[in-house]
Amino acid sequence: MIEWTESAQAAWTAHEEQLQVRLEDSEADAQEVAQDVRSHIEEEAHKAGLRVIDAAWLESLLKRMEDQEASSSRKTTQETHAKIRFRESLKQTGAWTQFRRGTLWLTAVIWPTITLMFELSTRLCSGYWFDPMPTLLHVLLLGLVPMGNAWVLWKLAKNPDPIGPWHRAVIAFNTGTSLLYTLMFAPAIPISFMLTIVYGMGLLPITPLVTFLAGLRLWKHVRAAQVQPSRPWTLGWGMVAAFACLLALESPYFLTRLGLRWADAEDRSVQLKGIRLLRTLGHEETMLTACYQRPRRVFDLSSWLTNSKEPVTQEDARAIYYRVTGRPFNAVKPPELYTSQGRWSLVEDEFTWELDNALGGSSVAGRVMGLEMIRSRIDSRIETHGATSYTEWTMEFENKASLAREARAQIRLPAGGVVSRLTLWVNDEEREAAFASRNLTRKAYQKIAVERRRDPVLVTTSGPDQILMQCFPVPPDGGRMKIRFGITAPLDMSDLSHGRTRLPVMVERNFNLRGALKHAIWVESRSKLTSDHTGFKASLHDDGDHILEGQLADPVLISAESTIEVERAQASQKVFTQARKSEQSILQELSRESTQAPDSVIWVVDGSYAMTPHMSDILEALENWDSEITLQVLVASDQSPFIAPDHTYKICSPQEALSYLSLLESSGGQDNLAALTQAW
Repeated sequence: MIEWTESAQAAWTAHEEQLQVRLEDSEADAQEVAQDVRSHIEEEAHKAGLRVIDAAWLESLLKRMEDQEASSSRKTTQETHAKIRFRESLKQTGAWTQFRRGTLWLTAVIWPTITLMFELSTRLCSGYWFDPMPTLLHVLLLGLVPMGNAWVLWKLAKNPDPIGPWHRAVIAFNTGTSLLYTLMFAPAIPISFMLTIVYGMGLLPITPLVTFLAGLRLWKHVRAAQVQPSRPWTLGWGMVAAFACLLALESPYFLTRLGLRWADAEDRSVQLKGIRLLRTLGHEETMLTACYQRPRRVFDLSSWLTNSKEPVTQEDARAIYYRVTGRPFNAVKPPELYTSQGRWSLVEDEFTWELDNALGGSSVAGRVMGLEMIRSRIDSRIETHGATSYTEWTMEFENKASLAREARAQIRLPAGGVVSRLTLWVNDEEREAAFASRNLTRKAYQKIAVERRRDPVLVTTSGPDQILMQCFPVPPDGGRMKIRFGITAPLDMSDLSHGRTRLPVMVERNFNLRGALKHAIWVESRSKLTSDHTGFKASLHDDGDHILEGQLADPVLISAESTIEVERAQASQKVFTQARKSEQSILQELSRESTQAPDSVIWVVDGSYAMTPHMSDILEALENWDSEITLQVLVASDQSPFIAPDHTYKICSPQEALSYLSLLESSGGQDNLAALTQAW
């Protein structure tokens, strides 16, 4: 039993009265609180080994308890305390504090804003390293960093309300975004300082690092100003959220690069998996960029995730692009290298497709920057008695690039056609070309065009009914070049009274078409001309010639609708002409010939997307097939019904092929060479 002295009892009575006054406006029971405090005092005396509580010891204990209560009160009212503490650290009038505050605004807001706008207007980083903002969502993600940082800084400096969870979330997310881009730009940071003097280019790799460090500093201020201090891992969760968001934005590019890797594998099953992935989820511009870009180390997130020691080459990427889309890579415009502010010549010179590696070669290769066809005219004369046509195609090119260009095109001629004339304009004068063997003409072209940089044009055969046209140099900075070649071709005779011919078309080219360029078409004949295309206008000339004229876009010219049909006199079956040597002549006779049907045939059906308009005709032919001739069908398609377990093509009966083809969705471009080899 602990006793109290009279002085101690008097001191306790005074303290009890003060306690009742303090708790008067609260919901707590003052008497109950007083009993708890008295019990606590006696427990402390017992711990101290006291039998009697005097006034001096009681006052000392009460003083300690008041100090502890004041400390607890400060913890429960940290709103006011944090506000004062932060403003004391941020709003001091000292020069060093003002400098630190200005530096925080510079590195967290102003610097990233300037860098963001610089990249949006010039796309400089896109040319030298990778595109940090390939989509509008990427722009919004990066734009949130300076905007969010500015919002929190303003909140800390001006608003008396406490820092809330949204402010912490914004800073954590922005810091995570800055960290990810810092890692992506890390390989370029060591050399960025040397490149700063080149159009401010060195600032681009440094900006994420600077913004990340500023974000950490800002996070420290936020923690100091908030009511309840956040746990350290809160910043980590913000970074995880930023990574997840960026990964979601990069998923189309990641899946595309992954699909390219798979499609380039040696295992055919893996190839098919990659092709199907690209058709379903692939990003076409990324595939197209791989067709022009030499394999190199790039720094974006999707490239990190699909890093390979054996990257996909240009040639492989071009073959994959065809298999996925069904179009040659040079049938569409290459990735854009021009900004809204004009051409960035320094970047342009660094791009792979600025340097034409196929100059003087025997392939069309990729499209080159700045080269356009600005005029195209096709004039054709059909001689029905001789069942022939003569067509001249005039082309004019313009080169906006800073380097001389070579125009190249793969051109499909009318069936059985040959080039019988070739003309080049030099100083507005027509110059006729000479004819020689393939090797001699190519050697002459390479010597004159590539080495001496003079003005030749070369046309060589490139497969059945196809030619390769190339001319060099098309002068730089707006220079032009004009050529014309003539084609002589026989009519395709359905019977002695009707014939038809196809206009020549470009199946591959390394140049773009100016704007909405259309081919001007003029076809004339002594006999009536017709065409299925509604864009042709038929008329009768004063001299008795029948005329078809029109303006056809390039895709329309390639289509079957551009076929010209002509009527002829059935009695005209023999035609002769003088040969080059006067003592000789050439006699041509039209006659019907019958052929013996084979015992068995095998069809190879192209399952490419371009065959979609013709599938109904193939199905009709299968339904009406003569059962006396054994037919086997091999469908060149990478869809599962047409692939055997050993990954070769299935050989089907007409009935199986009919059921399969009726469900076939033609897609991409198929490997017809492998199918033909297997059928052979």
